[in-house]
Parts: sequence; structure tokens; C-alpha cells
Amino acid sequence: LQRRNGQEFVVTAIEGDSAQIQYLDSNRTETINLKQAQNLDYALVSTIYSSQGKTTDLALIAADHTIGQESFYVAISRARHNVKLYAKDKSELLELAQESKAKDNALELLMNSLKAERIQAKTASVSPRANEPIVKLEVAIAEPVLKAQPTITEQVSLAVSRPVPLVTTSLETVAKPTPKEKHRDDRKSPVFEKPVLKTAAPTEAFWIPQKQEEVPNFIESKHWQEFESSAIHPEIAALNFESLQFNYAGGEHEAWERLMVSEKLNRTNTGRLSEGLIKAYSHLDAGGWWCDAGVDARSFADLTPGDKPAIKRWGCYKPNTPRPKKDEENQIIEGKFIKYEHPPKVELSIFLLNVSEDIAERIYSKHKVNPTQQERKSGFWYCVWKYNLPCAIAEGAKKAASLLSQGHATIG
Repeated sequence: LQRRNGQEFVVTAIEGDSAQIQYLDSNRTETINLKQAQNLDYALVSTIYSSQGKTTDLALIAADHTIGQESFYVAISRARHNVKLYAKDKSELLELAQESKAKDNALELLMNSLKAERIQAKTASVSPRANEPIVKLEVAIAEPVLKAQPTITEQVSLAVSRPVPLVTTSLETVAKPTPKEKHRDDRKSPVFEKPVLKTAAPTEAFWIPQKQEEVPNFIESKHWQEFESSAIHPEIAALNFESLQFNYAGGEHEAWERLMVSEKLNRTNTGRLSEGLIKAYSHLDAGGWWCDAGVDARSFADLTPGDKPAIKRWGCYKPNTPRPKKDEENQIIEGKFIKYEHPPKVELSIFLLNVSEDIAERIYSKHKVNPTQQERKSGFWYCVWKYNLPCAIAEGAKKAASLLSQGHATIG
């Protein structure tokens, strides 16, 4: 199409598979075939994104390799007036939107075959020995030590003497009451027995961490070594962690898109982040790894088995070069750094990490529950909630991932 960057136009008509546009500066018209892929520049598309300032109220959006950097729900929420979607099959479009989990863009969902190959490559890169159980361990259970004996209250019968009747003589004398019997302490020493465990103590390790010779291709080598050192199962790492890169199509690092999601952030009149905020978070461009928070447990109560729970737009980012901490007077604290970044001005949340089907099945088996196929479609954490499985609590995503790797349903 013959246009220059920044040139404004309006859509004058849409008929069938064709859209007619008219440029405001010259009244020149063009026809766009909506059935064909169009190489649309940022004059048409990117100005609806927050990072570009939202300089347009109405925009015609098409999907090609230069755009589509936001999820389906986020992209359509940018429209200020109305949204019109054109699709060959409305049901298929809604299915793709549901599968996006509010974090994938439409282009990624259309590359199913490529994703399948990538998942297969990840699986092949994991050593088969990683799933081998199981070295028997001898566990000694020490008898409990009683630090203090509890006081046991017993019902004690007290003997009370009957009153002695008064005897009247010539001399007025009064009989003195018989003194009460002294209380005898008949309490018995408490007897303590060895506690009975509700479940047998495990004698086998759920999973034994092993160092892999080949590093998977979905994450940077130094980040993979960090997860390996934290005893995180390769399947858990693959489902929850990723190394963020510079996005050449969007013109900014992926970390900005993950973190700067709040509408409460300071922005200029054009919608651009304030200079102070950009300067404070300039360290994001040096790279790091990201972990999504996972599903929203508040949606479980209203969920029909088989449906997918809501996904929280929250998580943590561990930058390669963290920013220094500052005191109350905004002075840098020497040697102190902010290790993890979370979306600013967004309510803090918990981590309910994704769990592979194999590990989830072993956890179900350990607790002797068998969720239905529909319940399994709603995810691991829905089944944990449904069957009231015991949960551990850990600080942060990595510790939660490590405990999940050992078969404990862990909330981070």
C-alpha cells in the first residue's frame, strides 16, 4: 500500500471481503482485500497500544508478523468506542480466544504446528532418567519429648460436716462448728502414648534432581542452571519460566509488556510512560526471567468442571541486573538490591504454578483421589481445591516450583 508512516485515514465502507479507506490529507481512496495478508505499518496499527500513546480513537486492525504483540482480550480492550471482529468461523475465533489464557496473542495460537514441534523438542531434551524414581531412604521417627505436663482437672468430692445443734444450758454456751476435712489430692499422673501418624512416612523420594548435559532451547543457559540448582523439575520449569528478550517487532523489551499493565501508572498526555518511570525501570532491558502467577483460585467456586479457570495477569520478573534499594529519603542503600520485580501498582497475588499431567497424576495417586476427566480439564489446582488436598506454602515462585517437583501441592 502506498502510504507513509503517520498518515491518517478513515474506513468509509466494508462490503464482503473488501474495506475502502480514505486518507484525510488528500481524500485519496484505496481498497483493502480483507482475505489477504496486509503489511500494515505502525501508522495503522500500533497507535492503539499504550506503549505507542493511544493516539487514535478508531483503527482498522489486521494480523501480520509485525503486530499482534498483545493477547486477544487486551487487544480488543484498547478500543474506546466499539469493536468489530471479522472471522470465517465465529466459534473458532472464540475457541482461540479462550485458549489464549489472556497472555498469548492470536498469531501465536495460529502456529499450532510449530508449537507442537517446540514442545516435542523440549520433551526430547529432558533426560529420561529425570522421571525415574526412586531411591529408598531410611526414615527414623523420634519419639516426642514432653516439655511440660498439662494440668488435668478432675472432679473431687469434698466431705462437708453437718452442723452441730445448739445446746441451751443455764450458762449460754454455743457449740463450735466441726472443722472441715482437709482436701486430699487424688490426681493421677497423665499417661502419654506414641502418636499415630495419619499417613505413612515416605520411604522413597518423589523425584531425584539430576544435572542435564543438554540445556533446553526454551530458556537461556544461565537461567536454566539457576532452576537446576533450585531442584526444579524440568517439566515444571518448562511450563512456568521463560527468558524474556527484546521484541524487535514491538520496539521494546518483553519485560515492559509484562510489568507495565496497571492503568494507575504515571503517563504523559500521549499515554507514554513518564520519564521518571522509564528511568527507574531502565534495568529491565538487560534481560531476565519471568514467571506467571497462574490461575485465579477465586474463580473455582463458580467454575463448571471442564471449563478453564481465569488467569491472573500478574507474576514476577528476575532481572539480570537488579536495581538498587533506596531508603525513605530516596537514597541508595549500598549493597542492597531489589531481586524480583512485580507489576507496579497492581494488587499482590499468589503463585499457583502450572503442573504437568504426569506430576499431577502422581500427586493425585499419593493422596488417593481420582478426579474425573472433566475436572482434570479444569486444571491441577481446581482438583486440589475440589478434593481439599493438603497444601504447603512457600515464599516465591522458585521455592513453590521446587516443592511441586517433590510432589507437594505448594502455593507460592
